[in-house]
Amino acid sequence: MPSQVLPINNIRKTLEEDDDQGDMDIIFILSTIIYTVYICSIGWLYPNAKDEVGKFHLIMSHVWGFFPIMQAQGIWLKSLLCMTSYFSVAWHWTYDLELPLPGSSYQKLDALFSVLTIISYCLSWIPKIRPTIPTGGWWNRNFRGNPRQTGEWRLRLTINLLINVSICTIFGVIMFFHIDEFMIMCLCWVFISIAVISALYQGIVGKMKVGKNYRYKFVFAATLGILFGVVSFIHKVKEGNINHTIWHVYVMSCAYCFSRASEYLEL
Repeated sequence: MPSQVLPINNIRKTLEEDDDQGDMDIIFILSTIIYTVYICSIGWLYPNAKDEVGKFHLIMSHVWGFFPIMQAQGIWLKSLLCMTSYFSVAWHWTYDLELPLPGSSYQKLDALFSVLTIISYCLSWIPKIRPTIPTGGWWNRNFRGNPRQTGEWRLRLTINLLINVSICTIFGVIMFFHIDEFMIMCLCWVFISIAVISALYQGIVGKMKVGKNYRYKFVFAATLGILFGVVSFIHKVKEGNINHTIWHVYVMSCAYCFSRASEYLEL
């Protein structure tokens, strides 16, 4: 029987949360608290080897990328997070640890993918454009329309994804040929402002997808993500391996919370 074309409003929009989503959230929160206490105690625990231990955790703190990579929605955002983690490790490996690796562009690529990840996250919060799509067939179930599960590893071909990829590509090309600290900060704050405005709009306007049952959870996850982001940026501008380790942990924690918040826009 041929596929029917129906308005998107007639199609089920509710995401299916993973059965172990609550366990994942608990593990994330407890791990972040415990690791923060440990990192802040390194000077006391290793008074004669603080620098060496700090360098070790400068690399190991990238493990926190596991949380947002698993929780991010769609293969595009997950890929950006993977590339960010990889080039960040490569940059610290060659610069801070002074260990050899082929190539010399790790600093630029680290900064580039970090900014693109922030841009992509912020754009994922803008209201969804919901076109009319076919409902039947393997291709439509797996690659068309809105996601059906939290943290999907699929490429959903939507108008929002096209906008996201296009904007990231444009700024990615610009930054590849010319990137500096001022540009990075301007891009981050401009798109963070877009995300904040989108969050307020979707949280306040009743016609948007944040239903009453999920409004408080959305606000909690978004607020926690903003707090993590503020803490991470405070430590980003400070010197020292320990401060940069905290930056790694908290910026990835911020990404995890933003992923959780964005899911409530679909539930």
